[in-house]
Amino acid sequence: MKPPAHHVFPCARCDTPINCWPHRAGKSVCGDCLIAIKRENGVKRGASQPKPQQGDTKIRTIRGRQYRWIFDDGAWVAEHRLTMELSLGRGLHPGEVVHHDNRDSLDNRPSNLILVESKGKHLAEHHSAEGVRVRMAGYPSCKSCGERTAYGLDTCWACWSADQTCPTCGREHRKMARRDMCHGCYKALRKHRKAQPDEETRTPVVGSG
Repeated sequence: MKPPAHHVFPCARCDTPINCWPHRAGKSVCGDCLIAIKRENGVKRGASQPKPQQGDTKIRTIRGRQYRWIFDDGAWVAEHRLTMELSLGRGLHPGEVVHHDNRDSLDNRPSNLILVESKGKHLAEHHSAEGVRVRMAGYPSCKSCGERTAYGLDTCWACWSADQTCPTCGREHRKMARRDMCHGCYKALRKHRKAQPDEETRTPVVGSG
């Protein structure tokens, strides 16, 4: 497939045609000229990112939780897994999971780490009733009803949606079904979608005079 003309342009340094299909042009010089310019300016490839040294640490966020990683033996490894391996004196199997007892993913003390033999048991531990109760205890309480807010806000959904102005219809003192519409607008939307004919599976709905 021949790329469009506006995706082929000459290099600003050597006039070599540059094909940036299927993306638009992001640079004015080709790759060889870019390397030559960096060499002339004394810039080495990867100079802005120094190589990590033994013992360097960084924080990574995985599924909304922060974990500390450490550079050990030429590779980045999770600090809690490395701590557990040093405590056991052996390497961990890929299926084994290290659980944080106090739910603080940055607290990697050996006394706070528990070895779980499988990911299934680890999920059961986190999603058990006791685990949910412990996690919810850290959430703030709703300023209106005093219940725990599931999203970590200062007002729960029931209290927030009890008396709002609907952005869709503009009516005041409405109970919200979604952030952008009240229950009346939501019911009308569902009724409208149900009345719309599907070209493949449905037949047009005829109203009863």
